[in-house]
This record gives sequence, C-alpha cells and structure tokens, in this order.
Amino acid sequence: MRKRQIHIVSLSQPYTDHLFTLGVKPFVLHIDKEAPMMSMSVYDRMWERYRETLLKNKPDMILCKDHISQQMNRYFGDIAPIVTIPWKRLDVFGHMREIARLVGKENAAHEWIARHEERVKRDQKKVKAMIGDGTVGLLTFIDHKVKLYGARNIGHVFYRSLNLSPPDKIRREIDKHLPGTIFNWMSATTANLSDCGTDYLFLVMKSEEWSRDSIKELQQSEGWRSLPAVKYGNVHVLDWDKWMMYSPRSIESQLNEAVSLLMAAK
Repeated sequence: MRKRQIHIVSLSQPYTDHLFTLGVKPFVLHIDKEAPMMSMSVYDRMWERYRETLLKNKPDMILCKDHISQQMNRYFGDIAPIVTIPWKRLDVFGHMREIARLVGKENAAHEWIARHEERVKRDQKKVKAMIGDGTVGLLTFIDHKVKLYGARNIGHVFYRSLNLSPPDKIRREIDKHLPGTIFNWMSATTANLSDCGTDYLFLVMKSEEWSRDSIKELQQSEGWRSLPAVKYGNVHVLDWDKWMMYSPRSIESQLNEAVSLLMAAK
C-alpha cells in the first residue's frame, strides 16, 4: 500500500524553500512580517483568518522557526502539532537535514548538499584565480539602521561558499561559533567605515528611496573615498529580496550572481 504523503503547513519562507527543494509540496501560510504594526482588532482578525484557513486544510504538521513557537502554539496548537526547527542554532544545511528527517527525505537532502558542495568547489577555484585572497565587506540598510553582516543570509555565499575573508571584527565573531550559526550581524554606522576597508564592498538596501538616501549619506561620510573598494570601483548594490533569503535555492541564485560580479572585478 502506498504511504500517504504527510500534509505539512509551512509558516516560514526559508523552510518552504527547503521543502520544495526536497520535492515536498507544502501548504504555504507565511506570517505577515508587518503584523506587529497592526491595530489589535485588525491583528486579531488576521489570526482568525489564518485559523480558518488551517482548519479547512487539516494539516498533519505545522512547521515554523523556533522563535515564534509560543505564538504559533497559542493560535494553532489545537489544530496540528507545531514543529520547530532552530533558526540560529543551525546553518542552512542543518535546516535542510532536520526538515528532511521530518518528511522522510534524508537521501534527497544528502544528494542536494553533495551536488551543491561540488559546485561550490568549482566556483571557489574560479574566483580564487581571479581575485586571490580578496576581502569582502557586507553592509545592509533598513529603517535607518546599518548592519555589518557575518556568514548567514547575504554572508553565506561570500564567506562560506567562496571562502572570502570578512573584516577582522566580523571574523572574530564568526569564529566564536560553529559555521553559519548564532552570529548574524553587528550594528555599524556610516560615520565610521573603518570596518569596511575591504577589497570589495556589497550594499543591500531595503527600498529604492532608502537606497538613494543611504548612498548619498555614505558618499558624504568621512573616509568613504579612502576605502579600497571605492577607490577601485568594487562597490556593488544587491537586491534585498534576493540576498536576504537564507535557503537552498536562494544561495544557489546568490552564488551565480556573486561569481559573476567577482569574475568581472577590476
């Protein structure tokens, strides 16, 4: 008798991508990131709609990140078991292995990771031949806050896949933990750019308007023109939606772009 496929609901975009990569089609219900900004009455109605949708779909399991597990248990715990995957304590490969174990796709996970690692080795060699031991700085701008990233999200491809060197300040934080876990970013300012004195600088902005304002502020800040990446024209602006996602198909796409940009380096 054919085994019934598990009916799984994913509340996380990255975990949804893992499921699709493993050949599992989940029912997708991503929690609105702006929900906390809503009035209480609107917020309650939104959760009621989510409940109605889940009740109709009768899932076997609801998958989410660990930091929202209490909230999800409160709203959906009576509908189906809430299963959490640690978000920061595991890297993207750890996420995949855990999700694969849940849905019986361990072989698919092993094969995908093996293929990806082979591809990464080839790209490392190409980039190394082009830029040598290049250093890379990664800055994000959102809500007038500046962050210097480590080896997750935008940093995974540069610091882990391509094995490029981050600023010393970031390297020290990365080295405190298992690869790709716990540490994600640290606060930075446009007033002090000494931590971005790298050969290549990649900027990620949340909106076009903020992008224009941020670049103007950067260009007017003390020390901008003295940065090696600025001097040699190796500053690149990356797309927020593409680069801030931390999941299998995302890192494959990001790797394509990173290799293309670095192979065209000046």
